[in-house]
Amino acid sequence: MGLTLTKVSETSTTITLGWDPPVGIGGYVFYANGEAVSVASPNNKDGTPRKTVKYSKASPGPPFIVAATCRQGGIFVLVTGMYQTSPPLPSNVAESVPSQVVTA
Repeated sequence: MGLTLTKVSETSTTITLGWDPPVGIGGYVFYANGEAVSVASPNNKDGTPRKTVKYSKASPGPPFIVAATCRQGGIFVLVTGMYQTSPPLPSNVAESVPSQVVTA
């Protein structure tokens, strides 16, 4: 069982990801590019379940991981999800565009 992360919104500098909160959630750790960048409780300040996080796209950047500590059936489990944006193409490579074959 894992978290499925989906893009909720995006600007030129940030990306907001969302998920369905798992059962028995105790808290979250948010990672970007292998670094723990934030920790959070299972609920927002208004008491609603936390189900989104906003990341900086450049500092430290992708991949983005949401790790949820959960208690399920008396056992503690770690439920994770990863979202990785496609890396940009090198500056000397153009996106491939399908071409039509013309026969004479």
